[in-house]
Amino acid sequence: MATGSMLESISLVKPNLEALLDSAAPGYGRELLDLLEAGYAGRPYHNIHHIEGMLAFSADAMPAMSFRDEFILAVGFHDYVYEPGGAANEERSADEAVR
Repeated sequence: MATGSMLESISLVKPNLEALLDSAAPGYGRELLDLLEAGYAGRPYHNIHHIEGMLAFSADAMPAMSFRDEFILAVGFHDYVYEPGGAANEERSADEAVR
């Protein structure tokens, strides 16, 4: 994806993150966004902007994904639990995602 296209994708994903989450988990978009924003708050890198960037980077590929909903939720929660140097961050993040 070209840099200009990447910036355009980020601007499209950011205001629609709630809608994107709601499409992956109908009826839970606002709740998921609130949960993710709270969980990622106060971090210099592994934060909600990181999630928006990853989803924006993947925006062109998402329509063709047969696992699009799972992908969106996996991206959303992949760093939900983040303790620098923590060996179980991914496992704990996955546990939180299924709660």
